[in-house]
Amino acid sequence: MRNNYLKVIWCLLLFYCVSCDDKDSSLGLDWIDESTRTILIDTCSVRLSTVLLYDSINTSNDTVIYAGNFHDQNLGTTRAKSFLTFDPTLDFINDLGIDIRVKYCFDSLTLRLKRNGLYYGDTVSNQTIKVHRLKEKVELNEGYLYNTSSFEYDEVPLGSKTFRPKPVSGEKIEIRLSDELGKEFLDKLHNQDEDMENISDFYDYFNGLVVVPDNNSSLIMGFEAVDTTCVIRLYYHTVKALPESHYAEFPLENALHFNQVLFDRSGTPLEKLNKKSAEIESSETGNMAFVQGLSGIFTRIEFPYLNRIQELGDHGNVISAKLIIYPVQGSYGRGTPIPSSLEMYTSDEKDATTGTITDSNESKQTGNLFLDDLFPYNTSYTFDITSFVDDQVGKFGVYKQNLQLALPEIRSTLGALTLGDKHHVSNRIALKITYSIYNER
Repeated sequence: MRNNYLKVIWCLLLFYCVSCDDKDSSLGLDWIDESTRTILIDTCSVRLSTVLLYDSINTSNDTVIYAGNFHDQNLGTTRAKSFLTFDPTLDFINDLGIDIRVKYCFDSLTLRLKRNGLYYGDTVSNQTIKVHRLKEKVELNEGYLYNTSSFEYDEVPLGSKTFRPKPVSGEKIEIRLSDELGKEFLDKLHNQDEDMENISDFYDYFNGLVVVPDNNSSLIMGFEAVDTTCVIRLYYHTVKALPESHYAEFPLENALHFNQVLFDRSGTPLEKLNKKSAEIESSETGNMAFVQGLSGIFTRIEFPYLNRIQELGDHGNVISAKLIIYPVQGSYGRGTPIPSSLEMYTSDEKDATTGTITDSNESKQTGNLFLDDLFPYNTSYTFDITSFVDDQVGKFGVYKQNLQLALPEIRSTLGALTLGDKHHVSNRIALKITYSIYNER
């Protein structure tokens, strides 16, 4: 009896299932659009070129004083000097007063500098910097001074110092200068010489100093260009029963100091970058491209076949586009720190900058450096270029734009970046696009 009951139940279920299997039914298909799909594209061609965008850069009134030499097998030799001018002291006159009946005795004259933590090169070896006296006045060139500007100075230095620098900020360096010049300063101050009375007369008398690296230097060091930490200090004492020690400071003049930074690329892959707008494709430089501060070197980034994305469907739009940049392993490390941030710009066919790659808050993107010390090949920068790519799909001719990769504050940094192109052996740039396609029925 029970078995017969179960057979009846199974028959009813089978009848129900068969009756619901309607092969002609379209129930639910209206909610599925088979003509729309989303795909990830990571094989887009990316073309890199190293471009000399500027042949000189304004370095006047910068916040950094540079001095030193550095050699890189790809970028060549960089040599930095700093030309400094100073204001007359107010300490001796205002604070102490002048009493010609009191005898002042000279102790020493020094140039005081303070490290700002910037460096590029060998921080292990001893370094020597020399200080020379300018022979001509520093004058602006149409309101500016450039990394290529130069003024004559004495061949014989006023002083020098050899030391082992520490790769940290705050280290103070004091270089003793000529005693003869120091005594001359003190005599003029004591005698109320007009050379010490006002800025104009002081400039005519003392044109300034040049901080020059030794020829054997293998490090470029950065110092604070601040009138409280970059000073000429005159030490002296009064001749009395109880001598009193004093010093007077001549502070850095803020408008007329600049860094001279010269580049010699002879014998390097970038030797052809010898004039403004010169360019070299990465295929000619070991599948690498370069960015360097203060040199005017940028990387141009092109997407030559981007329009082929339109062949994937009748209509489409870019949902996201990420450009991932991989620094070449071995190009950064001790003495050559990897840049903590980058900047990216849009440019036309003649490399004229037309805009900036920004985030959703209209702030400049910095590349979001991901530094992987354990697996260095993962170290990378990532830029969200969705809006740029979406805008460029379908563009051609004069309407087509490129990207420029640069270091921030190019007039203040000597940092550099070497990046691999699409064919580099291990560190390949990548463009990853998420693309939505719609085909008409």
